[in-house]
Amino acid sequence: IFAAIGWGLVPLTQSVYELFNRVIDKEMKHVEKLTPEKVKETVHKVLLFKPFKQTFTYQVVEHISQASKIGILVMTVDALTLIGKMMGFQHFIMDHVSGVFSKFAYSGWIAYRVKLLKRYFLEKS
Repeated sequence: IFAAIGWGLVPLTQSVYELFNRVIDKEMKHVEKLTPEKVKETVHKVLLFKPFKQTFTYQVVEHISQASKIGILVMTVDALTLIGKMMGFQHFIMDHVSGVFSKFAYSGWIAYRVKLLKRYFLEKS
């Protein structure tokens, strides 16, 4: 499930977004023939579609995808820690590897995303 979300959610959402854009664009061409010029301009401004990577939807889906990929890494470290314990490594550090790794991985990812958000707002102003 994590792999499907991590690597499949963005392409799936992009496909749906582009399909929706094509359907709306086809309908708009039909409406354009029937409406006066001012209405055409207004409709184009309201329904002007951005490229997928510039949308809020992309940002949300990308965050979910990245969190899922980090989740896979955390589960891998959990499994390796368990295998290490089963092999006889009963050191004190083995009890905390999983928790420490997950905290660093998610904290680092959150810090990186906050940095990108700050850069985005600074570029906008």
